[in-house]
Amino acid sequence: MQLLRKIERKKWIGLEHEWVPAGEFCADPLGDLGTAGGTLSVWRVDADAGCDEARIAAAIGALRNFGNVDYWLIDEQALLDGGFAVEACEAPSADPDLSKKSHRDIIKLTERSLLNLASLFREKGKPGTCTSAEIMQRLSAGIGMGTIARERVKDSWKKRMEQVGLLPP
Repeated sequence: MQLLRKIERKKWIGLEHEWVPAGEFCADPLGDLGTAGGTLSVWRVDADAGCDEARIAAAIGALRNFGNVDYWLIDEQALLDGGFAVEACEAPSADPDLSKKSHRDIIKLTERSLLNLASLFREKGKPGTCTSAEIMQRLSAGIGMGTIARERVKDSWKKRMEQVGLLPP
């Protein structure tokens, strides 16, 4: 299975500086790996269970201001092989069913293991983006089917969806 972590792509891609020693990277991406209690929130991508990148991005994006959602995908086994522990747990989401099925935490992170995790993402991860148009389509479908709670979607998304005719009544 793949794990997805929301990031800001501009912090990870194209940040090579001549002052950064070989084998290291600029510290900017570490801001995308903010932990709470030594845990980092990720989402398990499982298309067979209806938990694909776009659905996850919509659930994450709905709680934030309007815009694209950038993310890293990394093989869960690569994390386990790297000595990281992953456990299932729910998280705030506009799609509670998705949270139950798909949300995970990488646990027991220390400062050193967080640096190792960032390196692992850069070495073995794959960046991706879900556009705001894709997210609006998923949010519209989810609200229409009742899997996404309309009141959990930020107003900036609802306003834009209404402007383009995608906000269900």
